[in-house]
Amino acid sequence: MMSTSEITLEEKFEALMKNYHAVSSSKVELKKQNEPLRKQLGNGMKQKQKALESLAVSVYDDEEVSNMNSLLSEEEPLRTVGGARRMAQNSNDFKVEIPEFEGKLDR
Repeated sequence: MMSTSEITLEEKFEALMKNYHAVSSSKVELKKQNEPLRKQLGNGMKQKQKALESLAVSVYDDEEVSNMNSLLSEEEPLRTVGGARRMAQNSNDFKVEIPEFEGKLDR
């Protein structure tokens, strides 16, 4: 015998399905709201990249710029680009060649 406070499995299932549909529709709505922000962020990042590339072109010669561009990866653009910006700000326009170590690490 079932009391009035107990619900059937079918009722539980219906309630779960309604909840699932509500969550799914809110997820779709959030994606729609985020799309313009994503586009705006992407455009801003492209503009920043162009500005940093033009800065690098004005500071470094073509060979150095192509070497920097080859180091840029899609996975780490901010760290590499930020490093290039710091190099441009702290540049004293000289190069140092460090000789290769020949010897033993122990005495």
